[in-house]
Amino acid sequence: ALPRGSKQWWRLSAVIMDKATGPGGVSALKNGDGEWVLSPVAKAQLFETTFAEKSALPDVVANDYSFLPPAAVSDSWARVRTRWVASELRNLDIASATGPDGLASRVLKRCAASLVWPLVLLAKLIVNVQKWPGLWTTHWVIPIYKRKSVYRADKYRGVHLTAQVSKVIERVL
Repeated sequence: ALPRGSKQWWRLSAVIMDKATGPGGVSALKNGDGEWVLSPVAKAQLFETTFAEKSALPDVVANDYSFLPPAAVSDSWARVRTRWVASELRNLDIASATGPDGLASRVLKRCAASLVWPLVLLAKLIVNVQKWPGLWTTHWVIPIYKRKSVYRADKYRGVHLTAQVSKVIERVL
């Protein structure tokens, strides 16, 4: 109800911003009803519903060419070279964010000589069992501001943070 840009408007804005976030947090958001969302739990729920609406898949349409035969997978062995794993570990970006496993890429890069052989065995086991580890299918979704109004949840995009070891194994395979 206040005139935009007035002294009272700026004062109210400062009060809302101070209550809404600490250092490095997400600022106050407005929900679909125009009400302010201030608590971290309510912000997370708002982002959850917003990202779920954005990432809804369309209905499946089947046609004559939709069926593909299963790929031939060898159960006996998988060729994974230690030099491939060592190369991927050397090429890790230490500034890359840590995923849900809590293992930083800096640790993987510095301990590469010790971790090469266990990761080779892990990659071979994944191929033989044909199952990706459950922790590696979990992602942290972090909201990153895109453009326009910082107070609207639909102006953020979700960035998925995955486990660094998962990225290494995926690149090797």
